[in-house]
Amino acid sequence: MRDKHPFSAILPNFEVKIIPENPYILTTPGFLSDIQVIIQARYIYGKPVQGVAYVRFGLLGEDGEKTFLRGLESQTKLVDGQCQISLQKAEFQGVLEKLHISINDLPGLCLYVAAAVIESPGGKMKEQSSHPRISCHLLSPWI
Repeated sequence: MRDKHPFSAILPNFEVKIIPENPYILTTPGFLSDIQVIIQARYIYGKPVQGVAYVRFGLLGEDGEKTFLRGLESQTKLVDGQCQISLQKAEFQGVLEKLHISINDLPGLCLYVAAAVIESPGGKMKEQSSHPRISCHLLSPWI
């Protein structure tokens, strides 16, 4: 016997991508630089999304535990479906100091980025976390 109520699948109407400039962070003194991330949002048929991206950062331990980095949140308007987020080196170090985390503690951890995009005309929201994550590496001075 057939069910009288048809099944309706709701497909996401747009996709959010997080693209890091580099897939790693060098934590050796003198090598740490600003962290650049591009957020892209496109409808499933290819047209860029107009809206706002809300971005937050965190650290991910080897055990999967996440530490949210308060104070690094940003809100940026999408232009032609994308925006660039720049996490300043001084801001990043300042938040780490508040959490009593040294730059030397970062190797083995990953920086994760989460972005929620809200489209302007319809107010629909889509959230995405970065994958692959941005790995933190200690650069040996002997390389």
